[in-house]
Amino acid sequence: MRARRSSLLVVLTVLLATVAGCGIDLDDEPRRISSENVPFDLLDPSTTTSSTTTTEVPAATTTTQIYLLAADGLLAAQNRSVPAPVRVRDAIAALLDGPTSLDSRLGLRSSIPTGTRLLGVDRDGGTAIIDLSEEFVGPVGDELKIAIAQLVYTATAVPGVTGVLVAIEGEIREVPDGEGRLTTDPLGRESFPQLDPAQAAPPQQPQAGGPGV
Repeated sequence: MRARRSSLLVVLTVLLATVAGCGIDLDDEPRRISSENVPFDLLDPSTTTSSTTTTEVPAATTTTQIYLLAADGLLAAQNRSVPAPVRVRDAIAALLDGPTSLDSRLGLRSSIPTGTRLLGVDRDGGTAIIDLSEEFVGPVGDELKIAIAQLVYTATAVPGVTGVLVAIEGEIREVPDGEGRLTTDPLGRESFPQLDPAQAAPPQQPQAGGPGV
């Protein structure tokens, strides 16, 4: 019995010597270990954080033309930046925004009443049906014809559009063409020849031998 106890003491002594030789500290009781000393894969996943960076891609834009009235009584095209690809809705919305301060300094104005809202745009083949709020019906006589012409020229600047119908609060209305005739037929640029900006006189070129040579 005594020999057996002696053998057990020898085994324990060897084990303790082995542990001490490995450099492992022995504690008398459990103790808390800081997170930085714990192997990464033993940490609770909820204690790790990750972040992602989202880069917003700018929306593509393009240029379309709106038409305002110039001092010579003809329509004049002005460029506006709109989302690409250009749509009638965006072109008319830009027209309803009215002249910019630069446009005004150039003597350009709009006959479309301030406060007119775009309610919708439908397409029937090459015809754009433009639905406007009731504020649009304010002008009369030549001012109404100019306002209609501004819509027609602006809408037909969009590829594929050849004519325009005007609706007010969802109902297609009779509107005047360039001659003042009321119609519910689609109106194109040829309906307003007297406002065609192509009639504008080209800038005069200096004569040979004259000033500017």
